[in-house]
Amino acid sequence: MKICPNCGKQVDLNIEFCPNCGQKLSQPEKQTNKRFISKKNYLNKQKKILFSIIGFLIIVFIGFYAWGSNHFSEDKQIDQIISSLTDSKANVAQYLTTDNVKVTVNSDTVKPLQAYYRDHKQVVKSMKRDFKNGAEKSENTQLVKVGHYLLFFPKYMLKFHTYMPTVNTNHPNTTLSLNHKKVGNLSKNSNSYSKKIGPILPGKYQLLVNSKVSGRNLSAASTVNVWSNKQINMNIATKTFTVASVPNGKVYINDKFAGKLDEKGYLKFNEYPISKNMTLYVTTSYKDKKLKSIDVNDLGTALDIAVEKSSIFYPKYSIYISKNDSKAVYKIHGKYYVTPQWQGLATEKEAESAARSALVDPKADDYIGGKSNPDFAKAKKIYKSFTGNGTYVSDSSAKIKKILPAGKNYSSVDYEVHIQLDNAFKDIKRDKIVLKFKDALIYKPNDIDPLKIKTIGEEVKK
Repeated sequence: MKICPNCGKQVDLNIEFCPNCGQKLSQPEKQTNKRFISKKNYLNKQKKILFSIIGFLIIVFIGFYAWGSNHFSEDKQIDQIISSLTDSKANVAQYLTTDNVKVTVNSDTVKPLQAYYRDHKQVVKSMKRDFKNGAEKSENTQLVKVGHYLLFFPKYMLKFHTYMPTVNTNHPNTTLSLNHKKVGNLSKNSNSYSKKIGPILPGKYQLLVNSKVSGRNLSAASTVNVWSNKQINMNIATKTFTVASVPNGKVYINDKFAGKLDEKGYLKFNEYPISKNMTLYVTTSYKDKKLKSIDVNDLGTALDIAVEKSSIFYPKYSIYISKNDSKAVYKIHGKYYVTPQWQGLATEKEAESAARSALVDPKADDYIGGKSNPDFAKAKKIYKSFTGNGTYVSDSSAKIKKILPAGKNYSSVDYEVHIQLDNAFKDIKRDKIVLKFKDALIYKPNDIDPLKIKTIGEEVKK
């Protein structure tokens, strides 16, 4: 039973209207069901929202992980690390670690390492290839996992051993500088004076020892590649020698400017301090492009073992021409000469052959690009201008006036071609023709294959 809210009469629970007053009666059971259904719907909506958020976050995470897996992949990290080894502007320190916690890895301490790799780019290429092929070690370097990027992606670094080389010299009261920073005095050790330096990262280092001998201040510099706990000989000695190379070229000893060659390509060094591991090279320019000779390594040793030449060294021209032999250091009547070589620079004999082939019955195979080379067509035109109608070349020769480096494996050549013409229908010999050209470009691919002509140069009119 329930009570009618209007008249107060008791009525049956299942009656919808009061039989006494007609008042519509409420259905509590159904109200309860409605509240239950409403609450259930609310909970379902909450779950949908929650699942949507979770689904969105899963999608975002999947996208983030896919991006991170690509961006921080092992191969990409290797590319980035390796490229920074030879880039002086790159912050390579962030990618390097050592086996010695006492060694600080920063932009200053890694400079010698970068300097070494800039001089040994083939080593860098091999290292990159090894690591990408799954090797953990390459040369004296390890690829190691050190922590993570953004919690999920492994971080790779190059791990280097550190070294403590020992510097030795032959004089007391000697101070030692490493990369232009004084690191202390050398102490007596048996019959020499020595100092252990480091621990340091491997790389290319500039060493300088200063001493006072018989009231005279002497010094010796050396460029050393440190990859072990090596003994470095820095004995101080002096030598008088002459550098012969390109006119007005600049001479560098241990990467430091040491003097300028004269207009004939000579510079004499009198009583110059000599030590082991010295490096000498010459720089010049061709059409505003800086060129560098091949290094003369370990100059001190090279001067000590220099071979006496049988003939006096006199350049045939007012410039240096690369020699047929590979010796860059030698003696003439007891006097020392240093002649840095240039990669791919043509010898006099090679240049003569190329110059003659360029103009005397020119062949397309002798030219870079063959028949498509514009200078081949120019040479053919020149050759046809003095042959034909019974006239032919009976003899020819070339004379080289100048050879200068013009870039990797290129030579700039000034030359003359002397041509004797005869006529098949006449018994009269015609006068010799002399063709003069300057700034021809000749390419030397290697020491075996023949030279190729890029340009015949600019004709010099009489």
